[in-house]
Amino acid sequence: MAILYEDESVICDDEAISIKGYYSPFGEDRKIPYSEIHNIKLQKLSFWSGLAQIWGKGSGTIKGDRANRTYWSTFDPKRIFGGKAIAIDEGSLVKPLITPEDPDEVYRILRAKTLEQA
Repeated sequence: MAILYEDESVICDDEAISIKGYYSPFGEDRKIPYSEIHNIKLQKLSFWSGLAQIWGKGSGTIKGDRANRTYWSTFDPKRIFGGKAIAIDEGSLVKPLITPEDPDEVYRILRAKTLEQA
């Protein structure tokens, strides 16, 4: 399997995205096959969209999300310094919210791979 992108929080390979330390504090990773991803959203972080959330659950914080969804922010103390986040809808009640070092590249990979699966 070829690795398309890797940093300290995510790995994108040919078949899936792996979110490192998703199940903190136990440190277990979560692997989501691209074929299970229904939707992704990239947005600039603000106070209302998870900027101050280092780790854990938040509700309805994604711009343009009219439903009251729950998002799980992976552990990232650097999140408070701004940047962008990616929300991944893979059908579960709690959706992952990730902040990779290069969110634009991860978003590009996710878009390409999820469109391939369609």
